[in-house]
Amino acid sequence: MRKRYGASLTMLPFIILALGSGAAADECRVGCNQQKRDCMSTARVTMLSCKQDCRANVPPTERGTCQRACMDTFRADKTTCKTDHTTCREMCEPTPPEEGPPTDSPPSSDKACLAKCGKDLGACARDVTKQARECVRGCRAAPDKAACLAGCSETAKTDGAACGPVFEACVLTCGATPEPAPEPTP
Repeated sequence: MRKRYGASLTMLPFIILALGSGAAADECRVGCNQQKRDCMSTARVTMLSCKQDCRANVPPTERGTCQRACMDTFRADKTTCKTDHTTCREMCEPTPPEEGPPTDSPPSSDKACLAKCGKDLGACARDVTKQARECVRGCRAAPDKAACLAGCSETAKTDGAACGPVFEACVLTCGATPEPAPEPTP
């Protein structure tokens, strides 16, 4: 019985090494996940703003059509969030080292650098989400809820859109070659 544990213990350093090699990419992906949550939160606020506007400004006979349009926009925003998330996660993958003679091309991406980029992206997205939630809470007492929610939505979109380019610039400093980010949806 002792021999089995001994064999397991000799494999432990290799297991730790294998787990550690993906940790930096995982940390980067955590930032991407937070960015996706922010994107989805912004999409929900936009939908709430749209529906509130339908209730306040559209005749009752046309509200169903108006609210369906809000849901269509929400679904399109969700699709954009998912696409952006996939692109972000791909950017978290370290670039393999170039084979062959040395060139003037950028070095392979540094895993620790990518992890930092992801952490910074996550922090940026968390701040946007936190501010959006506080804004939405403030709309409860607003006389014009639709306008208040629309303002929250626009601020969240603007602030959230600023996170992506900072992340891409950071990834570039790591030596990775990111795909260009899709344009944010209006």
